[in-house]
Amino acid sequence: MSASDESAIEGFMRFFEAESGISLSRNKQYLVAQRLESRLRATKKKNYADYLAWVQLAGNEPEKRLVVDLLTTNETSFFREVDHFKLMAKLAKEYRDAGKVLRIWSAACSSGEEPYSIAMVLDQYSGNNFWEIDASDLSESMLDIARQGLYPLRASDRVPQRYLKQYCLRGRGAYQDQFMIKESLRKRVYFCNRNLMSDVDCDKIYDAIFLRNVLIYFDANKKKRILQKVIERLAIGGRLIIGHAESVLGLIDGLEQVQPSVYIKAK
Repeated sequence: MSASDESAIEGFMRFFEAESGISLSRNKQYLVAQRLESRLRATKKKNYADYLAWVQLAGNEPEKRLVVDLLTTNETSFFREVDHFKLMAKLAKEYRDAGKVLRIWSAACSSGEEPYSIAMVLDQYSGNNFWEIDASDLSESMLDIARQGLYPLRASDRVPQRYLKQYCLRGRGAYQDQFMIKESLRKRVYFCNRNLMSDVDCDKIYDAIFLRNVLIYFDANKKKRILQKVIERLAIGGRLIIGHAESVLGLIDGLEQVQPSVYIKAK
């Protein structure tokens, strides 16, 4: 990589941090270059420096979003971390029996596997009337996949058979290696673009918020900033659910751990 290209890649890394809050280390330079290579060719720019200058032009918002999409890590699967879905089943029954609506926010939902997994459980244990799910992500391309609800057939391996039969359709013909979430479930999940580093643009209060495997990408100050914004949207007594490799202890007050990776908002 030339000195000019190396400087441009560092510029893209600074741009990505400004847009997403995620700081990429210097050893990620070749990864960044690899992920942006397709756009370099598509836009017919001579080098990364020319592409960076073009991306940063005023009014070039669609390309800026594409760069953020390409540099964002999206790792997810259906029914990841089974204990969290056991908790959702328990809450679904409690809210149904109390005649209350259980409101869930799946933050950083990627391509939708997490909110659809939650939706299957809630529909199974509380029926059609007692739950709502909002799902958000920074990446518009991931949200497009999520809204469509069409996935490779291999992704169904972790979906329990009873849920596959009730909520999924296996593709045929050109779609034989894919499956789709049924429309009756897809229309119950609202997908939107939200940047967790910015103000959360809604007034809704949630009973549970999934923020799994997100905080690991941020430094301590940014973790605190994200947690403060997210917790503002969590009801007193509501659950914050994070990844098993993460912790919020010492980062924010008012949360009590009630089981591994699950916290309750106490005040």
